[in-house]
Amino acid sequence: MYQASGGTAGAVVEVTRVAMSDDLKLAKIYWMSPIIAEGPSVGPENLKYIAHALDKHTGILRYELTQSLQLRFSPKVEFIYDKYADDLNIVDEEIRTFNLEN
Repeated sequence: MYQASGGTAGAVVEVTRVAMSDDLKLAKIYWMSPIIAEGPSVGPENLKYIAHALDKHTGILRYELTQSLQLRFSPKVEFIYDKYADDLNIVDEEIRTFNLEN
């Protein structure tokens, strides 16, 4: 496992889904950060730093995928922030808050 360093060290990233192309040459990795979804105190500014760190470490991930899955080629990896999953978390929190109040 690879540990990031710098401003994003310790950032939590949750992979919500992975979509592979039919030829297995492209992996779209959808992600979100539960910490960012939990409140404005963390803010969208950290989202940019996390997205940058993921893009920066794509090569390492491609290497790890190729080695662990014993692939003949290294698939291109795209990280895509999953706004849909983020919205679901907000709705879920609203429902929890509503249930606690009633």
